[in-house]
Parts: sequence; C-alpha cells; structure tokens
Amino acid sequence: MLDRRMALRLLLGGLAAAGTRPALSAPDDDVGVFWNIEGPSETVGGTAGGVHGILFGYQRIAAAALPEMVNDGVRFLKTVDHAVIDHPNISKPVKLPDQLPPLLPTLRPELAQQVRAILLAAGLPADKIDTLPSMVVLMVLLGEGAPPAEVTVGGVLFEEAKALGKPVGTLMTEQETQHFLDQMGPDPAAVEAPLTNDTVSFLLQTRRKVGPIGAHFVALYRDRKTGELHRFADDLGRQSIAPLLWRDPEAAGRFYIDTLAPRIVPALAKGSAFFFINGGTLPSANGVLDRLRKQGARVTSLA
Repeated sequence: MLDRRMALRLLLGGLAAAGTRPALSAPDDDVGVFWNIEGPSETVGGTAGGVHGILFGYQRIAAAALPEMVNDGVRFLKTVDHAVIDHPNISKPVKLPDQLPPLLPTLRPELAQQVRAILLAAGLPADKIDTLPSMVVLMVLLGEGAPPAEVTVGGVLFEEAKALGKPVGTLMTEQETQHFLDQMGPDPAAVEAPLTNDTVSFLLQTRRKVGPIGAHFVALYRDRKTGELHRFADDLGRQSIAPLLWRDPEAAGRFYIDTLAPRIVPALAKGSAFFFINGGTLPSANGVLDRLRKQGARVTSLA
C-alpha cells in the first residue's frame, strides 16, 4: 500500500500539473501568491458586505526554500481572526501493482542515456535504474532541483495559525474530501504503461530550456509569477503526463473549484480569515479568483 501523498511528494504541487486549463482570467492575476478578498457590497450568504479575507495559493514546496514567503504569510495571519483550510487532512492509500514495467528499456538509446545520467545524479542506485517504472522516473524528472518538501510553506503557516491561537475551519467535508481523493491519482492503468519516447523527449527538452524542472517551478513560485507558473504547468499537462498522476484531473479540478468557491465569502461571516487554497486553481478562467469576482467579491494581489 502506498500513501498518495507519499507517492506524489516529489511532484510540483497539488493540481499544478492536473491537465490543461484555460488562459488566465485577467492580466492582473499574472503575479501573486497572497490575495486580498473583500465581499460584495450587498449581503451574500448571510455575510455582510465589505468583509475581509486573504487567499493563500499554496504549492507543495519546501518552506526552507521560501523564507520570505513564509514571513509574508505569518504577517498576514496576524491580521485575521481565523484560518480556513480547503479540506480535511485525510490519508487515502492506493494499491499499486507489485511489479511495474521498467521505463528505460523502452526508450531510444540516446534518451535512456540522458535519463540514466539524471537518475544517477539524483542518487538512485546504479543497479536499480534500469528497473525503475515510469512513475518513479517521472517523479525524479519533475522534482529535480526542488528541496525535499517534507515541511512545506503551507504546513509551516498552518502550524503558525494554530500557534497564534486562530480557530481553524475547513471548506470541504470529510465525505467531499474522500470523493475528491477518489478522482486523484495515480491511475493504476496509466501507471503500468511506460512514458512514451515523445513525452520523455519533451521533458528533456524542457530541462535543457529552463534547467532542472523542479528548481524552475520553485523559482517561479518564489518570484510569485502566477501566470508563468500556470502556463508552464499547462505545457507539462499537454504531454500525456496527467493520467499517470491523476485518475481524473479535469473532474478533480472542477469538483474542487465548484465546492470551494461558493463557500469562501460566506466563511467570512465568522470574521476575517486566511484561506489555504490550492494555487493551481486560483488564476485560470473560471478558477477560484474568477468565480469570486463573478460573485461580486473584490480580489487583488497582495504579494
């Protein structure tokens, strides 16, 4: 049995690579990780207009790599009455086949040689490399250069919220969270199919263009380049990578946004709040930011 979060811990974060998505909802959404939200002037869902909240678009990135972002988050947490996370922390194991087909023997020799060099540099045992399945190789290629994310920015800020004595609520119920996890990966059928030569070639070309993919992702997030990060993840999602990571990425994204977006402004009825929201769902057309604006809320980037 393999815990899903453990299986995906090297990946770039949440729904960031969960398939293709539409363009950004607005040019002003191109930069930002923390967003100020004010409710509409009229009463919505029993919540008075003009209420204030802060959205934090989290990614699964090590806190040690982003100390300034942690400091910003702590500063913003001190301005609110309570914290709200997107869903309960439920661990849902998934059973994968005991024996998965190796990837490298299926690749063209020049691709296999390049991938082998990356895997060796990542510290994988030389005598095991030729037997590694696609999922493991993909995790290394996507996570290369990113510090281990055992302690994430979001995790540190969540603990800080508790240390500050902020009450913590959730936007999803446990039942909804279970349904959401059912749509997440890995897809057992896709796990058994090796990555194609074209997909591996694309990943290596991307690496030559931007450097190690995980490090590039961290750098974009550090610089709060929401739009560029969105487009980068979108490019990855077009390469048939998503099925290996997610059972039904489009359905998971829609369910997440459809469930959370209508509940954010009403949650402010309890006072100002700091919301932990998956960063991959914020900036796209009909994403969380777009949906909040359609409800009449005012949303602007803070940092």
